Amino acid sequence: MFGIAVDLRLGNSRLRAAPQLPYIALFFAWSVLTVLIRAPGTALEHIISLSICVTLFLLIAQGVQSFRALHLVAAGVLSMVLFVCTVGVEQGFADLVAW
Repeated sequence: MFGIAVDLRLGNSRLRAAPQLPYIALFFAWSVLTVLIRAPGTALEHIISLSICVTLFLLIAQGVQSFRALHLVAAGVLSMVLFVCTVGVEQGFADLVAW
């Protein structure tokens, strides 16, 4: 958030809506409505989980405004995913140890 604010202040990026924003808003509204109808008891935790995904989308969609930045963000996400997969595979093949 700080980086986006600095870029806006310095004029490196402009505040404009991503083309997918209306679809994301409709999907979020539809998902919230569906959760409220189908599982009203656990609706809050589902809405919070979905809100995290929508927030991440908005940060990436609004923060990345060039193909070079998109490549950097994609490389960062790929490296994090590969790291988590490596840890998961290592834990899957590790011996069970009793503490």
